[in-house]
Amino acid sequence: MRGGGHEEATAIQRTKAQPKGPRRGPAFLTVLTGEHVGTVFELRVGESTIGRKEGVQVHLTDDGISRRHAQIIRDPDGSAKLVDLESTNGTYINGRRIHAEGLREGDRIRVGQSAILDFRYEYKDSSMMELASVERAPPGVPVSTERSISEEINTRLDRLDRVYDTQSHGEAIETYRRTLHIREMKFGKDHPAVASILDSLGGALQTAHEFAAALECHERALAIYQGRARPPRETGHVMSNVGRCQLEMGDGEAALRSFEQAHAMLRGRGASSAELARVRFSMAQALNHLGRDRDRMLDLARLSRDAFAAGGPSTREPYEIVQRWLRAQDEG
Repeated sequence: MRGGGHEEATAIQRTKAQPKGPRRGPAFLTVLTGEHVGTVFELRVGESTIGRKEGVQVHLTDDGISRRHAQIIRDPDGSAKLVDLESTNGTYINGRRIHAEGLREGDRIRVGQSAILDFRYEYKDSSMMELASVERAPPGVPVSTERSISEEINTRLDRLDRVYDTQSHGEAIETYRRTLHIREMKFGKDHPAVASILDSLGGALQTAHEFAAALECHERALAIYQGRARPPRETGHVMSNVGRCQLEMGDGEAALRSFEQAHAMLRGRGASSAELARVRFSMAQALNHLGRDRDRMLDLARLSRDAFAAGGPSTREPYEIVQRWLRAQDEG
């Protein structure tokens, strides 16, 4: 899933933040994109660790997140600082890589390959769809019901991970579509926030095997990102998703072109080895579908397997998938 418009550069630590709004009491992190989309974490005074390790205060399992990835330190006066814990893939605030930096109201934190977190001092401002101050009810809905609309959407988003676990995709698709409608009203149809939710909707449709509808969503998201003065790194991920749909629909030639473009985009923007490995494995699958360049196909798959093996526990599952696939090719 893919937040849109994030530049990558090492940030110079800024002075201690002076957040707007209340400073004492709890603060909140809301997951905007990734596997735990919609989840809200409360941050009290003291240290809150973000990572894959069981028992941490902000437990996220997205690819690329270290066991103890980062930490938010809240002082007694309510101010907050984000510290990277020497994570493998880095920690970002508003698209800039940081080591330790004060947090301000509305800052966006990125950890791993897909998780973007919104930092707020008030929960009512922490909606995943940025509904707090500007949410508008759909046509014909009285203003007095706007709060219930926001609560309903947030409740559904909090359940998305459980929806996928039970293999029931209809609710996820409905929620993403409703989110898309709200973001289009707020930002317009060509905003990166719209591209992000289009890509998420496309992923849900792929999981439900609605590949033609998924392809349309991914292509719309791709057009939005490519229309930016500097397309974000997420463009490569969306291009790869386009390729997945094309491959599932039987167009191996188009899929291979999409994967090759995605690989070039991601490599040029400093993507992690795991990100590149996923695209290389997709390229291998496309070549297998086309029945050509067997040596290149196997080389790409082996490169992917080795990269996943080096990633440790966080990439164990994709490593096993590629390993099984390679065994099947040897047996065939």
